[in-house]
Amino acid sequence: MRTLGATGYDGQFYYYMALDPLHARYYVDTPGYRYPRVLYPVLARIAAANQVQWLPKSLVLVNWLAAGGGTFFLAAWLKRRRLPPLAALIYGLNPGLFVATTRDLAEPVAYAFVALAVYLMELSGRRRYWPAALAFACAALAREVTIVFALVYGLGMLWQNRETAWRRNVGKTLGFITLSILPYLLYKLALRLWLGSSGLESELSPFRLPLSGLFGYWPWNTDHWTQALCVATPVLLWAAAIAGGVSGGRDAVQLAAFALNALL
Repeated sequence: MRTLGATGYDGQFYYYMALDPLHARYYVDTPGYRYPRVLYPVLARIAAANQVQWLPKSLVLVNWLAAGGGTFFLAAWLKRRRLPPLAALIYGLNPGLFVATTRDLAEPVAYAFVALAVYLMELSGRRRYWPAALAFACAALAREVTIVFALVYGLGMLWQNRETAWRRNVGKTLGFITLSILPYLLYKLALRLWLGSSGLESELSPFRLPLSGLFGYWPWNTDHWTQALCVATPVLLWAAAIAGGVSGGRDAVQLAAFALNALL
């Protein structure tokens, strides 16, 4: 596992969780923060056929498959919309995805399930909603920030089907959102009972304003300037460019989900 200085890096904690799920809490830095992102180490354990000596390779394998799967589902979604499938390579060759795969992070798995859910939402028929909700639930168990996609798509169902019967529409929306996030919430409750914590310690609490995590390091060093110029600035420019499309139209849900995810 890659380590940076004396503190290590996130990938090593996923390795500990895959290696010994019950006792890894004694070796990770903040169990209440690490354990909610359980799906990636679980999949790595399954891919290793429960052979601990294979875990370093299975962690890499799972993430590469997830990166490829996310790209595939995005390409399939583009094709259904009669857009060039090759545009999915913008995601597949994204530097952030490359960093996440090489450092054994949970994002490739999480966003592969998001891509699967978004593709399923594009299919015809009412039954597509429940497989999509389950895919969103899997994404949340890999990386909790992906819950924003489930919420936006759920509320999008309410908005896009507003001409139908109100009670049936609200019930379907609530069912979709519940199925998307309830497994994560129940798991967090179980962690609270087991670990005595379900999230970050007070000194590590998430920043409440977009990008305040980056500005909190001011004055910046070279790495921070690189992040600001190569990550934060393009995201803000893109979010501003699509803001007008969120008010309505065919892609309003997708644009809203993208903008909120980028800010979070």
